[in-house]
Amino acid sequence: MLNTTFAKAEANNACIKSYKKMGKELGGITKYGEDTPIPLDKVLDVCGLHDAIWALRATIEPSENFLIEFSCQCAEHVLHFYEDKYPNDKRPQIAIEVARICITDKSPAAWAAAGAAWDAGDAWDAETQWQTDTFLKMLRDF
Repeated sequence: MLNTTFAKAEANNACIKSYKKMGKELGGITKYGEDTPIPLDKVLDVCGLHDAIWALRATIEPSENFLIEFSCQCAEHVLHFYEDKYPNDKRPQIAIEVARICITDKSPAAWAAAGAAWDAGDAWDAETQWQTDTFLKMLRDF
Protein backbone atom coordinates (compact mmCIF):
# COMPACT_ATOMS: atom_id res chain seq x y z
CA MET A 1 0.00 0.00 0.00
CA LEU A 2 1.19 3.49 -0.78
CA ASN A 3 0.90 6.16 1.88
CA THR A 4 1.22 9.91 2.21
CA THR A 5 1.27 12.17 5.26
CA PHE A 6 -0.11 15.59 6.04
CA ALA A 7 3.45 16.90 6.14
CA LYS A 8 4.25 15.51 2.69
CA ALA A 9 0.96 16.80 1.27
CA GLU A 10 1.61 20.28 2.65
CA ALA A 11 5.22 20.29 1.38
CA ASN A 12 3.87 19.49 -2.12
CA ASN A 13 1.24 22.27 -2.03
CA ALA A 14 -1.84 20.15 -1.47
CA CYS A 15 -5.24 21.58 -2.29
CA ILE A 16 -6.32 23.35 0.91
CA LYS A 17 -9.93 22.16 0.60
CA SER A 18 -8.92 18.50 0.25
CA TYR A 19 -6.24 18.82 2.94
CA LYS A 20 -8.80 20.14 5.42
CA LYS A 21 -11.38 17.55 4.35
CA MET A 22 -8.91 14.73 5.04
CA GLY A 23 -7.95 16.32 8.35
CA LYS A 24 -11.58 16.46 9.43
CA GLU A 25 -12.14 12.85 8.35
CA LEU A 26 -9.16 11.68 10.42
CA GLY A 27 -10.13 13.60 13.55
CA GLY A 28 -7.88 16.60 13.07
CA ILE A 29 -4.41 17.04 11.63
CA THR A 30 -2.68 17.65 14.96
CA LYS A 31 -4.45 14.75 16.65
CA TYR A 32 -3.84 12.35 13.75
CA GLY A 33 -0.23 13.47 13.39
CA GLU A 34 1.48 15.33 10.57
CA ASP A 35 3.84 12.41 9.89
CA THR A 36 1.39 9.55 10.45
CA PRO A 37 0.92 7.54 7.24
CA ILE A 38 -2.35 8.04 5.37
CA PRO A 39 -3.09 5.13 3.01
CA LEU A 40 -3.92 6.30 -0.51
CA ASP A 41 -7.06 4.19 -0.53
CA LYS A 42 -8.27 6.46 2.30
CA VAL A 43 -7.42 9.52 0.19
CA LEU A 44 -9.34 7.94 -2.69
CA ASP A 45 -12.34 7.23 -0.46
CA VAL A 46 -12.46 10.67 1.17
CA CYS A 47 -11.22 13.03 -1.54
CA GLY A 48 -11.69 11.16 -4.83
CA LEU A 49 -9.59 9.92 -7.71
CA HIS A 50 -7.97 13.17 -8.79
CA ASP A 51 -6.66 13.87 -5.29
CA ALA A 52 -5.47 10.27 -4.92
CA ILE A 53 -3.56 10.56 -8.19
CA TRP A 54 -2.18 13.92 -7.06
CA ALA A 55 -1.08 12.30 -3.77
CA LEU A 56 1.27 10.03 -5.72
CA ARG A 57 3.67 13.00 -5.80
CA ALA A 58 3.73 13.00 -2.01
CA THR A 59 4.05 9.35 -1.02
CA ILE A 60 6.32 7.91 1.62
CA GLU A 61 7.21 5.01 -0.67
CA PRO A 62 8.41 5.41 -4.27
CA SER A 63 5.32 5.62 -6.48
CA GLU A 64 6.64 6.35 -9.98
CA ASN A 65 6.25 2.75 -11.18
CA PHE A 66 2.69 2.64 -9.84
CA LEU A 67 1.83 5.84 -11.72
CA ILE A 68 3.35 4.56 -14.95
CA GLU A 69 1.48 1.25 -14.79
CA PHE A 70 -1.79 2.97 -13.84
CA SER A 71 -1.34 5.36 -16.77
CA CYS A 72 -0.71 2.48 -19.14
CA GLN A 73 -3.77 0.60 -17.94
CA CYS A 74 -5.95 3.70 -18.36
CA ALA A 75 -4.60 4.31 -21.86
CA GLU A 76 -5.12 0.66 -22.85
CA HIS A 77 -8.67 0.76 -21.55
CA VAL A 78 -9.66 3.49 -24.01
CA LEU A 79 -7.25 2.61 -26.80
CA HIS A 80 -9.98 0.89 -28.81
CA PHE A 81 -11.71 4.26 -29.35
CA TYR A 82 -8.61 5.54 -31.11
CA GLU A 83 -7.90 2.30 -32.95
CA ASP A 84 -11.48 2.17 -34.27
CA LYS A 85 -10.95 5.56 -35.87
CA TYR A 86 -7.31 5.08 -36.90
CA PRO A 87 -6.74 1.32 -37.29
CA ASN A 88 -3.33 1.68 -38.95
CA ASP A 89 -1.85 4.13 -36.43
CA LYS A 90 0.11 2.11 -33.89
CA ARG A 91 1.74 5.11 -32.15
CA PRO A 92 -0.49 5.00 -29.04
CA GLN A 93 0.18 1.28 -28.53
CA ILE A 94 3.90 1.87 -29.00
CA ALA A 95 3.78 4.75 -26.50
CA ILE A 96 2.16 2.44 -23.94
CA GLU A 97 4.78 -0.25 -24.53
CA VAL A 98 7.63 2.24 -24.23
CA ALA A 99 6.06 3.76 -21.11
CA ARG A 100 6.18 0.35 -19.45
CA ILE A 101 9.85 0.11 -20.34
CA CYS A 102 10.53 3.16 -18.19
CA ILE A 103 9.60 1.14 -15.11
CA THR A 104 13.10 -0.30 -15.51
CA ASP A 105 14.62 2.28 -17.92
CA LYS A 106 14.67 5.82 -16.54
CA SER A 107 15.77 7.50 -19.80
CA PRO A 108 14.12 10.79 -20.88
CA ALA A 109 12.60 9.10 -23.97
CA ALA A 110 10.90 6.48 -21.81
CA TRP A 111 9.52 9.17 -19.49
CA ALA A 112 8.14 11.13 -22.46
CA ALA A 113 6.33 8.00 -23.60
CA ALA A 114 4.92 7.51 -20.10
CA GLY A 115 3.52 11.04 -20.30
CA ALA A 116 1.93 10.27 -23.66
CA ALA A 117 0.29 7.17 -22.22
CA TRP A 118 -1.07 9.19 -19.31
CA ASP A 119 -2.49 11.83 -21.65
CA ALA A 120 -4.24 9.15 -23.70
CA GLY A 121 -5.74 7.51 -20.61
CA ASP A 122 -6.82 10.78 -19.03
CA ALA A 123 -8.65 12.01 -22.12
CA TRP A 124 -11.92 10.17 -21.43
CA ASP A 125 -13.80 11.54 -18.40
CA ALA A 126 -16.39 8.78 -18.83
CA GLU A 127 -13.72 6.37 -17.65
CA THR A 128 -13.48 7.89 -14.16
CA GLN A 129 -15.26 5.02 -12.41
CA TRP A 130 -13.13 2.43 -14.19
CA GLN A 131 -10.01 4.44 -13.32
CA THR A 132 -11.10 4.70 -9.68
CA ASP A 133 -11.72 0.95 -9.44
CA THR A 134 -8.41 0.15 -11.16
CA PHE A 135 -6.47 2.60 -8.94
CA LEU A 136 -7.97 1.01 -5.81
CA LYS A 137 -7.27 -2.53 -7.00
CA MET A 138 -3.68 -1.64 -7.87
CA LEU A 139 -3.17 0.03 -4.48
CA ARG A 140 -4.38 -3.08 -2.71
CA ASP A 141 -2.12 -5.30 -4.83
CA PHE A 142 0.94 -3.03 -4.56
